Amino acid sequence: MRTIRRWTTVGLLTVLLGSTLALVAARAVPAGATVLFPSISVGANINLSQEVGNQFEGSVAIDPTNPNRIFVLGRDETGNLIGARTSDGGATWVHSRMGTSVASPDHLPPAWGNTSVTFDQYGNLFVTYLSTSARTYTDFAMSTDGGATFSHAQALAQLTDQPVVAAGHGSVWVTYNQGGVNFAQGATDTGPGTIGAFGPAEAMPGANGGAFGDLSIGPQGQVVAAFGNRSGPGPVTISVDPDGLGPLGFQPAVTVTTTNVSGFDYIPAAPNWGIDAEAHLAWDQSGGPHNGRLYLAYLDAPASDLANTMLYVMHSDDGGVTWSNPVLVNDDGTNASHFMPGFAVDQTTGTVGATWYDTRGDPTRVTARYYGSVSSDGGDTWSPNFPIAAGTSNATLAAPPPGIRNTNWGDYTGLAFQGGVMVPVWADNSNSTADNPAGANSSFDLYTSLVTVTGAPQAPAVTSSPSPMTVPSGATYSFTASASGNPAPTVQWQRSNDAGATWAPVSGATSTTYSATAAPGDDGAQFRAVFTNVAGTATTAVATLSVTMAPTIVSSPISQTIDVGTAYTFMAVAYGLPAPAAQWQRSDDGGLTWSDIPGATAYTYAITAALGDDGAQFRAVFTNVAGTATTAVATLHVTTTTSLSFKVRLTTVKSGKPDVLTVTVTSPVTGKGKVTGGVVAFTDGSTVLATVPLVKGKAMVVVRLAVGTHPLRATYGGSGAVLAARSPVVTVTAT
Repeated sequence: MRTIRRWTTVGLLTVLLGSTLALVAARAVPAGATVLFPSISVGANINLSQEVGNQFEGSVAIDPTNPNRIFVLGRDETGNLIGARTSDGGATWVHSRMGTSVASPDHLPPAWGNTSVTFDQYGNLFVTYLSTSARTYTDFAMSTDGGATFSHAQALAQLTDQPVVAAGHGSVWVTYNQGGVNFAQGATDTGPGTIGAFGPAEAMPGANGGAFGDLSIGPQGQVVAAFGNRSGPGPVTISVDPDGLGPLGFQPAVTVTTTNVSGFDYIPAAPNWGIDAEAHLAWDQSGGPHNGRLYLAYLDAPASDLANTMLYVMHSDDGGVTWSNPVLVNDDGTNASHFMPGFAVDQTTGTVGATWYDTRGDPTRVTARYYGSVSSDGGDTWSPNFPIAAGTSNATLAAPPPGIRNTNWGDYTGLAFQGGVMVPVWADNSNSTADNPAGANSSFDLYTSLVTVTGAPQAPAVTSSPSPMTVPSGATYSFTASASGNPAPTVQWQRSNDAGATWAPVSGATSTTYSATAAPGDDGAQFRAVFTNVAGTATTAVATLSVTMAPTIVSSPISQTIDVGTAYTFMAVAYGLPAPAAQWQRSDDGGLTWSDIPGATAYTYAITAALGDDGAQFRAVFTNVAGTATTAVATLHVTTTTSLSFKVRLTTVKSGKPDVLTVTVTSPVTGKGKVTGGVVAFTDGSTVLATVPLVKGKAMVVVRLAVGTHPLRATYGGSGAVLAARSPVVTVTAT
């Protein structure tokens, strides 16, 4: 196998031929530009016919439903067809002589040549060729087993030449030249083994006298045919049937370009048989960036040297209405002959392939070698040309049997392209495979080689970016990203700890998924993936990691004693991710119930002490998405110049029994000790039990309380600043 490796510098392509290293100049590109072409591996040459005499004019098709199934059909100089088929992708081939009689195993009528083959989307194989009856017919047949046997054999027209078959979008078409006029016939193609009757022959207006051309079916079922000029320099034309099997029919032919190559020009390499412009069509229906593009390949030569034939390709993105300028495919820059091209589009990738005979290296322009080139950018640039044939052939040495005109190379070569595999078929008498029955430089055999085309390098394109994540501290987080590109790009994850101002690679993070265990220090870190290959670099969008951690109390509020009317402050601190929100709470019943303090949401709570605040309890509740934490309780003691003591006789009494509540009010500041005047209000929660005058510093009341727990309070309403006082909680039990 010969491997054509990618070369990232414009102008060179490496070709490995055994142990010999050769450098082939690439086509011209703009100064300073870099053009990256596909990797190409040329497989070993395979002799498909291995028959006595000359075999040539091969056509080839790959089954899109099973790309391992390939069928080749060619002609022999004495009549009949030469067939070869494989069902294992070319590892092994079955060779056979075909078209000998309808009674033969393949059931094909006697044949002469001019073969054309194609598979449809159902795996049906269609063939057309010229029969050997008294009047030359264009015959048609179908196979559902990859070319082992055929059915639906029928003659479409007589006195014809150069038939071509194409299938797609529910139809199969055959075109041929009859009496100098180009015709086409179509039939429905609706499933495996199912085709309808062919319609009447449709003449293509204005396509009279066209030399060998081609036929292709477009993405909407439209049919387009192309023709070169048969006599002298002239136009390369196309004719379009815009609705295929519909009523519109083929429209008048229009000129796409002109060429100095006519049918037939006799060049040193083909002095007896001649060549023509070899107009070829191919439609890109791959779904890729050039989907719907129609290509035209043809030969041209300067009027001053008609043997200096060159291969050009044009394209149309509007179904053949307008066309690009022609692009030269052969890159040798010599006056060599380049002739009998094959042309195809890989419908899985959109890559375009071209092959041809090439006399470069022979100043006499007699011997030729089969070459190829591919384009992965819609035909705008073509890879450095690479040899496919292992040896050089010479048609002037391929003498036919007596009475048969010199066949030379025949009229054409074949090319199929599917799934990154290009399969050319050409006539070869180099005997490079050492299995030609006549030996080297004698008669032609049909050859092929499997050419593997790995798409042109393409810069990475991000197909998915990592998404922001929120995970608890200690949990595993994972970021995932992907990118397209050829070759498959490598990936390096990067991290930024300063909101994207700087980035650093994450050690060992070189797969499309990056995973690690979240730590508090990872909160707010940003991540991105950088994809790189020989064609460039692409960077994903940025994803931010948020790490959560339930609040942890760092410090709780501390109990305080403070004079009434003085500001007091409680402080609490908690740590968590994200930073927890605070809510201060207050209890006025010894911690039995708690209420949120409106607006108290800072880490500190400050307010001026009032008499009613004495004994109140405070705490802070910290909350974030990961949880909640509550501080220890702090009690506020409010002092004043007048003090009040509150006692109860019993803290536990039975229902219906009396209890005695006593209050003593003193004022050490007055020096009199006991306070005189004013009243004391006794309350049970919000219920006033009694209001009692203060007599000699004391107030007393007898109460009977209901079963339950009673937080009692006494408040003095006299002169001076006096505190409210709580008694111990009184519990009343059932009798």
